Amino acid sequence: VKLRCVRPGEPISQPAAEGGRIFLGVLVRKGDTEIRLLALDARTLRPVFDTFVGSGESFGLLGNPDAGAPPALAAGRVFFATHAGIVACADAATGRLEWVHRYARLPFAEQESEVLRGRRWFRRPPLLHRGLVHAAPADAAEILALRADTGARAWSRQRGDDRHVLGASDGRIFLTGAKASALDAATGKTIWERAVPGIEPAAHGCLLGEEILVPVGDGLVRIGLDGAVRGRLGGLAAAHLAASKDGLGSLLDIGRKSRKIPPAIGRALDLRDGGCCAFPGCTHRRFRQRHHLLHWLDGGETKLANLLTLCSFHHRLVHELGWRVS
Repeated sequence: VKLRCVRPGEPISQPAAEGGRIFLGVLVRKGDTEIRLLALDARTLRPVFDTFVGSGESFGLLGNPDAGAPPALAAGRVFFATHAGIVACADAATGRLEWVHRYARLPFAEQESEVLRGRRWFRRPPLLHRGLVHAAPADAAEILALRADTGARAWSRQRGDDRHVLGASDGRIFLTGAKASALDAATGKTIWERAVPGIEPAAHGCLLGEEILVPVGDGLVRIGLDGAVRGRLGGLAAAHLAASKDGLGSLLDIGRKSRKIPPAIGRALDLRDGGCCAFPGCTHRRFRQRHHLLHWLDGGETKLANLLTLCSFHHRLVHELGWRVS
């Protein structure tokens, strides 16, 4: 879909939808790069508001600038982590900017090194919990806790080996990376840490009910919210969870760590696509190949939502003969 208010080539964030509107961040190149927050009517895609958030360059591997994390909506406000030195809050109805918080950014050279090593924060929307906005911008070396009403910093904590902010429950924030951990949401102090042999730091995992599911090899380790390990799900069960329609597809995603598709994501892809080519009208189950919808060289990620099963013939049509997947 072509958005009337976004020029071709302008990077946009992943959108968020609520109340008949779509919210997204846009990088507008006008001399200095402008960071803007847009709201569109979900039915017509006409702009409802277009709010200037700030100016600043955003790092992009292979020339693909990062337009920020998906906005988060809560309590009539939109919270937006730009990944360009700014976390902002605006009124969800009018777009009026309520506050802007600026933080220290990693230099571009260090950001590039972190991306190539699969070490930086992965894009997640800001998380609102008990009056604090918890944000982990990809260009920052720390997780930030900001007061939702003013944007003032309540606490911050160095990232260390953490990569993902999974969610919050009962005054605790849950993180994964090279280990799983829980922080006190009010102070940022560690409540517990759990080393998990074989953990995949680049894979997201997820907070599901009273458990954290952590990818390990081709399966998942179940950790209770008290830090106790409760058991393991095998590769097939993990694939069924990721391929379900319950928003769990991201739990196995590894982002830009590798173009190679891990077995766990491959199984989930086979389940989702029925084990056959997804090209309309094609039922081939042999000579199947896995296709990145947004190509790896163009900044595409290795995640279930960016992959499609194609037979070798239709894969060639897409790559060499100009066919497009939409």
